[in-house]
Amino acid sequence: MIGLVDIGGTKLLAGVLRDGLTVSDVVRRSTPKEDPLPVLIEMLEEATGGDPIEAVSLAVPGPFDRARGSFIDPPGL
Repeated sequence: MIGLVDIGGTKLLAGVLRDGLTVSDVVRRSTPKEDPLPVLIEMLEEATGGDPIEAVSLAVPGPFDRARGSFIDPPGL
């Protein structure tokens, strides 16, 4: 199962890919003003129903430094 996360300026989405093709169990929350990590973890746990995740795919706005493998001051994080 793959966990899916979309971090936006006003909303967060989390869901799962159980069969590799279909997004399911989507959870939506407003983007918190500070530290979205606890909310994202809770959302993924809700979406997976506690089942283990093999990988996580993120959609995050903002610039990405490929050489360092990190985001450069992404909005919303």
